Amino acid sequence: MKRSTKNILILLTAAAMLTAMIPAGVFAADDYGIWFCGKKVTSKNMSGPGWSFDLSKFTLKLNGFSYSGADVVSHADDGTDYYSAIFCSGGPQLTISLSGKNTIALKGVPDDNTIIYALASGADLTFTGNGSLDITTDPISGSNTGIWAKGSLTMNGGTVHVATGGGKSSVPVDCGRELRINKGSLQLETGPAEYPIALWCDGNMTMTGGSVSAVCGNIEQSGQKDEDNRYSYGIRIKNSLFIDGGEIYAKSGDTGTSGEQLSMGLVAMQDMIINGGAITAESGVSNAQSVGCACMGNFFMSAGELTAVGNGVSGIFASSSGTLKMPTTVRTFGLLLNSRQAMVSIDGGTVTAKAGNARTALGISTALRANSSISINGGTVTAETDDMGDQNIGMDIQGSLSIGKNVKKLVASGTKAAVSGTLISGIKGAGYSDMAGKKDKTTVGGGAPLQDPTYKKLQFPEPRSFSFSKDK
Repeated sequence: MKRSTKNILILLTAAAMLTAMIPAGVFAADDYGIWFCGKKVTSKNMSGPGWSFDLSKFTLKLNGFSYSGADVVSHADDGTDYYSAIFCSGGPQLTISLSGKNTIALKGVPDDNTIIYALASGADLTFTGNGSLDITTDPISGSNTGIWAKGSLTMNGGTVHVATGGGKSSVPVDCGRELRINKGSLQLETGPAEYPIALWCDGNMTMTGGSVSAVCGNIEQSGQKDEDNRYSYGIRIKNSLFIDGGEIYAKSGDTGTSGEQLSMGLVAMQDMIINGGAITAESGVSNAQSVGCACMGNFFMSAGELTAVGNGVSGIFASSSGTLKMPTTVRTFGLLLNSRQAMVSIDGGTVTAKAGNARTALGISTALRANSSISINGGTVTAETDDMGDQNIGMDIQGSLSIGKNVKKLVASGTKAAVSGTLISGIKGAGYSDMAGKKDKTTVGGGAPLQDPTYKKLQFPEPRSFSFSKDK
């Protein structure tokens, strides 16, 4: 995936400016570097209705707190105003302890020359407790962020719901380093924006429990140019994803028909290690590329569940002259394992990959795409496309496919091929296929390369009673 330097900096530049403008150095004796609802937290301002600050633990306690308003925490030389309800410029790790129901609403924020960081921390940020925090922001024309942590963000308890309005970008959570989900719940949703991204993590994401739901609004169509390459991510992780407990749901938005746009439910730019828990990643409908879940490095799975759904591509976008054009790439993927040098191994758990309709004759839908060899040694793997068009592929393997004897079940189907690739070998055990889409089922033996990879449906191991749900 190509992204210009300009696009990469869109979400981060304003945040860096905000920290630079509010010094995080040595504070006065009663100045702790925290602004709360437009006022500094000092030795004379340590508590109020529904909140209190514990300096010894550097903990902000919220219990039945409610705020609605628009407070400027800084004014830039270029005329941009920065709005925050809670802003911590630095210092030790900030902990927010939640009790009861708490709400923060950025309301009445002017549309132009404004940037929102509803809750911002220049240090690491941790949530604890058994209460809830609901954060909402107005739509604006600039960057619109719910929670920004310059350092790591850790969920050790509580329920945090963030809904950001539209803007240049709409990002409920922007984490500068590690994201750790141990307990509690993180519920994120964006409004329509030029770059809607429900969760942006610039480090590793580690999950041992709790839940994350990240749902994007659609890409804003107004003001787009033909050369625009906008994108929508449910969850975007710069480094690796490690999960052995908890639940993740990631859903990106629809892209519309202007420019060539990308919709991706969940992407890890490095490795993805799944040892437990459950992941559901789903894309919106794109006019160019729609990807449910993507891993750009090594992929290892030993337990848990992964469901990846690419919801299809339209393959058409309108130019500024009103004519219809074809994007350079028209693809939809359920699960995309993108590195050519990576190791891909599934030793257990359940993988379900589905690709929706490519709504053009030149489009291709692929349920599971691996750009390197893939080894399936255990668990259950399903890779299926819909029946629209004749170019759909269940599993597209650009190396060797190895199916071990401990695989509980593998099912692949496509209108063009169940499995396709430069080399398909190492099949162990026995399964059934319908060669070239015929109703007559053919036994597939193990140990040698497949002689004819043009079958459209495949199942391993050999079932006691066998039938495909939709025979050709």
